[in-house]
Amino acid sequence: MKKSIFAAGFLLAVTTLTHAATDGIYAIENGYYSINVKFEGDHLTIVEPNKTSVYNKQGSSEYVFTNPTNNITYGLRIINDSTLEAYKPGTDSPPTVLKLQSNRATTPVSSINSNRMKELADKYYQLSQTDSPNTQTWTQCAAVAMGYSTLSAQEAKNMEVQSATLLQMIQANPSSSSPCSDVISNSTWNSIPKY
Repeated sequence: MKKSIFAAGFLLAVTTLTHAATDGIYAIENGYYSINVKFEGDHLTIVEPNKTSVYNKQGSSEYVFTNPTNNITYGLRIINDSTLEAYKPGTDSPPTVLKLQSNRATTPVSSINSNRMKELADKYYQLSQTDSPNTQTWTQCAAVAMGYSTLSAQEAKNMEVQSATLLQMIQANPSSSSPCSDVISNSTWNSIPKY
């Protein structure tokens, strides 16, 4: 199933055809899954709802990463400047098409806020690596911080609400304050219906 390509992780290989890669938010056709893609020279950064990953360039036009958890390789092919194709190299699994939903170049964030949020994303990413009982919480906090560093304010706010909802759903007894109030505000946290 297409969703499984994204749920397990996102290993990418980019094959540049005649079009340049475009940074932005890409979503599968039905829109229930999206990623934030940023092309940076020899690196490709993907922000997913549950993690942020940096992939390294291999060869002249591919970016690769093997998920250390399951040792699976994932790929991403550029079809045109607004279409990507995700696939698993070396398998017969059908590719998944992702369409550009938002080009963040049209909605710049302030560099001061962006840098602060990148620092918070790094902070929560480090916590996710060292505090295993709370890995999912810190991963969500890191993803929201990364969203606030790269997305439009509305897109980042949507991501904040989605992450707050998810975190409250998985907690046995959700608290009245956000686990990362510098990223997911207490007002957002408390506006989520309790399940």
